[in-house]
Amino acid sequence: MSVFAGGNQVAKFGAVSTIGRDGEARTTISDTTLSMYSGQSTTYKRVHIDANGVAAFGGAIDADVSTTSTDDVVRINSGGGVAIYDSSTSYISMSSAGLKLYHGGELSASFGTTTTIGPTAGKHISISGDGLELKTDSANTV
Repeated sequence: MSVFAGGNQVAKFGAVSTIGRDGEARTTISDTTLSMYSGQSTTYKRVHIDANGVAAFGGAIDADVSTTSTDDVVRINSGGGVAIYDSSTSYISMSSAGLKLYHGGELSASFGTTTTIGPTAGKHISISGDGLELKTDSANTV
């Protein structure tokens, strides 16, 4: 079934239902996904929710967002926490295990049972229930 306004198809309902015009801002719903697309003529998927409850919002300026996107995206993982990506190597990950910050592909800080500030292979600070450690490398404490 289709809905028309002013001679234009503005919605269609079937195995994949679409609200909005193809090639324009629109929402599509199927039995496995819900997706939302941005504006006129150069539409990109900006919201994607899959059947597993994994959701992605945003995405790189010239690409569709997906539940595996790592550029300019917020991902909510079913049972796995939330990640906010600037890129595949610079992002923040939050879960019941704590908060981790990555920069340049390296873990730069983590906040949980043990909190670390700085890459743990080099100079860093480690804070836990046992105390505060100022480290000159992964093994040596000042």
